[in-house]
Amino acid sequence: MGRLRVLRDAFDKLDGFYFGKEPIDISDDVYYALVEADQSMADYSVDMVVSNLLNRLTTLFQTCTLNEDVYRGVGGSKSFWFFIAAAWNPLHPLTPAELEDLVSLIMESRRSYTPKSQKSVTTILTNAVDSLIDLADEVDSRDPLRQVVSLRGTAPSGSTAWPPAHVSKMDVALMAVKGVREKVFGVSNANQGQGVALPNRLDEPLTIRAYLSQLSLSKLGPDASLALYLAPVAFIGHQQRQAWYKTTGYKSRFYGTASEFLEYAYRALFGKDHREHAVCLLTPWFFEPADAARVAQEADAPIPTAWLRSCPRAGMALVLSQAEEKGKGKGKGKGSFACRAMLFRPGRPRYADAAEPTPERRARQDAWLDALFGAVDADFDIREGHVGGSTLRRYENIQLDSVELACQFVRELVEDPEKGAPEGSGLMERGFALAEHWDGENYRENV
Repeated sequence: MGRLRVLRDAFDKLDGFYFGKEPIDISDDVYYALVEADQSMADYSVDMVVSNLLNRLTTLFQTCTLNEDVYRGVGGSKSFWFFIAAAWNPLHPLTPAELEDLVSLIMESRRSYTPKSQKSVTTILTNAVDSLIDLADEVDSRDPLRQVVSLRGTAPSGSTAWPPAHVSKMDVALMAVKGVREKVFGVSNANQGQGVALPNRLDEPLTIRAYLSQLSLSKLGPDASLALYLAPVAFIGHQQRQAWYKTTGYKSRFYGTASEFLEYAYRALFGKDHREHAVCLLTPWFFEPADAARVAQEADAPIPTAWLRSCPRAGMALVLSQAEEKGKGKGKGKGSFACRAMLFRPGRPRYADAAEPTPERRARQDAWLDALFGAVDADFDIREGHVGGSTLRRYENIQLDSVELACQFVRELVEDPEKGAPEGSGLMERGFALAEHWDGENYRENV
């Protein structure tokens, strides 16, 4: 019996739920997340799968209800599932959309359940699901304009609601995760808090999330011309994030993907907020999971520790800006939304020590950027693209790594978009060159 058939039969054996007679649209990824992530393992029995489902679904729903403030804060929107994708620690990572579909399936099956006797079935799982159903129904019934976004924190009751009202639902979801929220709670334009050091190439992903969140909260107000994505982007797509999940000690879930940022950028640039720029910090690394495993074996260390210490991240930043459409022909992208693209990529000659040190890693970086540019092209019509660049601040006697430089570039951009995002002759003055991918010169000769 195939694993999905076993999973379907196990769902039917969950007390207090009714899944109907029709096939359920579930994927292998759901099985790996809830039952067994090791794909080489033999299929489990139905009873074993039922036991795993009870445990892991209960944890999932309890994670949702324990974070009731986040659910209320984002109005039960799709942004909540980006929060759960980071807050819940499954055997195998699911996308926010997959999490939403899974939770919706369980909630609907609970609503459809009719007890065979007057005594209803009650379990730890049904209690957890019922709690989320009650929360969802309450939030759905309220006027969204009257809902106040306010997350729990260390501030006394009755204090000003936080985060500020202008913070988007997606930003709330990304900054609310444990390891970030407590570091930035209470920060706003009026209360900027203490300065945060530049993260470096060996820092944890949550450290970088906290840096980006503090920067956004303290510097970006309601009328900001810029939107900053609050998760470092390390992967082009979710499959890469899955591939690194176990090697990173399940921390790959704290990184964003290019596709997630591009959706965020579209909403920021062409949605109701209508920002001029959308920015993300890129922190990929150009190794394979086997590289971390080999270092771990040589050093007699856990594989996640070997990844953190021996797979330095490469810092870059991607800026998408609205472009004038009048009087111009079609750009290079396949998308229909006109933009300018700017990639800050520290390297030779100005930042020689920040460049990837080996030909193999530079080749992997080039391939990764080709994939990134292809993803950008799929959604946007790029009128011009530039790559390279330098920070406004000069570092004469200090050698920063690429992540530190990229974080400084993002900081300068957030603090003063006009200076941070140069145009025209200012691009050349800042060390940017036309990107070959968008019909420019061959920029790789200069990095």
